[in-house]
Amino acid sequence: MTGVDETAETYCDRSGLDELRAEAFPLIAVSVVASAWLANVGALPNVPESSVILPVALAISGYAGYRLLSRGVWLASALFVFGLLTTAVTAIWIYPDTMLACLLAPVVLVTGLLLGPEFGGVVALLGSGAVVIGQSSSQGVVTAPTAAMALVLIWATAILSWLASRSVYLALEWSWHSYLKKRS
Repeated sequence: MTGVDETAETYCDRSGLDELRAEAFPLIAVSVVASAWLANVGALPNVPESSVILPVALAISGYAGYRLLSRGVWLASALFVFGLLTTAVTAIWIYPDTMLACLLAPVVLVTGLLLGPEFGGVVALLGSGAVVIGQSSSQGVVTAPTAAMALVLIWATAILSWLASRSVYLALEWSWHSYLKKRS
């Protein structure tokens, strides 16, 4: 291996995307919170008023993550993803027999965008576990058809997120390699 290749591998890691993630974070957070509010407004006739807690929890997670951006993109993103995941899992248990388990798929996508596909896979595993536990619980929190649909959506999202991000990582590696090769 030449010195250029070693240097390219040293500098070309996924943290090279931190600046892009920092710029995308507010857009993603606002989109998620706006979607939650719109879904809540659309479901108001069928859902109890206490459901406003879920969009508020997402808004708090988004705001807290945004405030932490100055301390690091990873920390802000991890807090936001944790808020999304706990809110989605809580919603599944608060409102049984609904399609809310399918909301774990966008959480996997947001995780893949903000933290990388490896963390998207971890969140997919956690979300799948929550769905399986909800389906097998004695309370029947998640119905079998909803569980099947949620699992397909979660894993399809994880795989598609990984496939879509591969080209970005390859382009980043190529650009670093070319840049360092030109410098030497």
